[in-house]
Amino acid sequence: MEKACILDDRVWIRFTDFHLEDAPSCVWDDVQIFDTSVTPRARIGEKYCGTDTPPYVVSPGQTLRVSFHTDYSVTAKGFSFDYSFESIAGLGDCGMTATISSGSGAITSPSYPSAYSDNENCVYELTAANANDVIQLFFVQFSLDSAGGDSLRIVTTGAHHAGDTVHTRDDANFLHVAGTSLTLTFTSSSGSPNGDGFLATYSVLTDGAILGMCGGTYTSDTGTITSPGYPGNYDNSADCDYSITVSAGNVVQLEFSTFHVAGYCNGDSLSIYNGDSASAPMIAHYCAEGFRADYTAISSGAVQPTTVSPAGPRRRPLQTVYPSVTPAS
Repeated sequence: MEKACILDDRVWIRFTDFHLEDAPSCVWDDVQIFDTSVTPRARIGEKYCGTDTPPYVVSPGQTLRVSFHTDYSVTAKGFSFDYSFESIAGLGDCGMTATISSGSGAITSPSYPSAYSDNENCVYELTAANANDVIQLFFVQFSLDSAGGDSLRIVTTGAHHAGDTVHTRDDANFLHVAGTSLTLTFTSSSGSPNGDGFLATYSVLTDGAILGMCGGTYTSDTGTITSPGYPGNYDNSADCDYSITVSAGNVVQLEFSTFHVAGYCNGDSLSIYNGDSASAPMIAHYCAEGFRADYTAISSGAVQPTTVSPAGPRRRPLQTVYPSVTPAS
């Protein structure tokens, strides 16, 4: 299926239901989304299968193709999505400030879809109107001149998601960003060719937390943490750090409700440290071998679970909840 729109409009797609046959690397059934306004066509995101719902997507150009492939055997419920033709408010503007209560939208680098100019310094601020809501950002296109020093700094805040990172190139672990508020600072240098810039969609989730993110900083006294892509399979080559800090006088208690990783301990694994960094003493190191599903890990007040997934087939998920408890006197 391919859709085209009038000049200055973009194709917007939101999947409302998604259930295909699951497989490592989606080798059997899959859905792929392509930007066909360029030659050769460029895939947006990855192959999607199982119950890993594709993100909210807006076309970089004026045409978009959704490709559905199946094999000869197992079938499943399938998928449905809504599409519309709409313009992007502030397309190509340098910076924006918005307080968002609901709905979705998009932000772009200056002059997008053309290349951005030298010496740009643009700030984009997105804040959820409700402090319990979370803004999720998905990068459809990201192309900067990293050799010339161009970069995008992203600061996220919120009880479940906090961070400060700088990005200079396309990075699979960077395609999804979430927080109660997001501040993006885009800078470009002079004297070298510029990239095509970036296009990102944002949407507001009202459940107060997003499961399935790769890493994050957690400062509330209770919460839930999952592997990337949960409840679907996590991807190859993941390296995710989750830092948990609770109120003074309490400790962190991890209780695993789901733990299913592949391979042996020299492959996929989960390490838990008694502190907020990987240099802290290790409490436990888990993989598919010998894990007890009823295991509870208790720290002295801060803990950092770290998941590692090397290259190989896509894997199954894990989930843990952490109630904060007061140690016995």
